[in-house]
Amino acid sequence: MFLTRNESARRPEEAGEDDASDASDTNNESDASDDESDAPVAIPHCQINPWVRMPERVRPTLASIAEAFHERTGKQLRVTSGTRTPEEQAWLMYRKMRSGANIVRIYKATKSAQAIRRAYRRGRSEGLSEDAVIAKMTAVIARQVNRGVYISRHLRAGAVDIGARGMSSEHRAILKRIIRRHRVHVLDETKTRWPHFHLAFR
Repeated sequence: MFLTRNESARRPEEAGEDDASDASDTNNESDASDDESDAPVAIPHCQINPWVRMPERVRPTLASIAEAFHERTGKQLRVTSGTRTPEEQAWLMYRKMRSGANIVRIYKATKSAQAIRRAYRRGRSEGLSEDAVIAKMTAVIARQVNRGVYISRHLRAGAVDIGARGMSSEHRAILKRIIRRHRVHVLDETKTRWPHFHLAFR
């Protein structure tokens, strides 16, 4: 089940933020061939939001991280975001720009961000509807993905966000250590509007 715009609007704190400082304009080999499941498969001690998609190869390591975190803290993990479609990414970036954010400063992939922003501004200046503007942005993001360029790691299979809202600083530190012991790259986004950890599984 895809993350819909209505779901995102109802649960902005659960939709997850982008791994903005971790994305780049460089070409990367796509992991799109990995099998993914649209419906979340249960992982012990891990709550997975219903719209989250992730490749099967991620689940064993995530399960091990969740088990270790539960053993240390007695708490569950909450997965708020996984692999996104270009349309889902476009909607999230549209929401950022509508709120006044400068996505060229937010994203490390400045050239990609500039192209997406141009599509947004063009659509807005033409008086297009929200859906039509997002469609323009989606087309730009899709072309970038086809070239192997990813404005967000969530466009590649293997990116997962773990929500940190309500998690104590001690538990956040424990989680980061556990993730790193599993040799998973972690980006600490706990000081953003939607506190979370971004995990990039290799």
